[in-house]
Amino acid sequence: MWLVAFAVLVLSSVCAEEKSDDNDATPQFEMEEGVYILHDKDFDDFVGENPTFLAKFYAPCEHYVPHD
Repeated sequence: MWLVAFAVLVLSSVCAEEKSDDNDATPQFEMEEGVYILHDKDFDDFVGENPTFLAKFYAPCEHYVPHD
């Protein structure tokens, strides 16, 4: 009987932990082929969660590309 009660207790705590993980308010960032695609609206949030990362910035228009 004690074994059954222990098993129920363990399973209920595991289920409760899984449900709490689903309710996390962490923003999801767009990912394409293993690379995060960041925009003005989510860049600061990403930096806050990932203080160390490698970033590549690009300009979609040649007019805004820096000249060497």
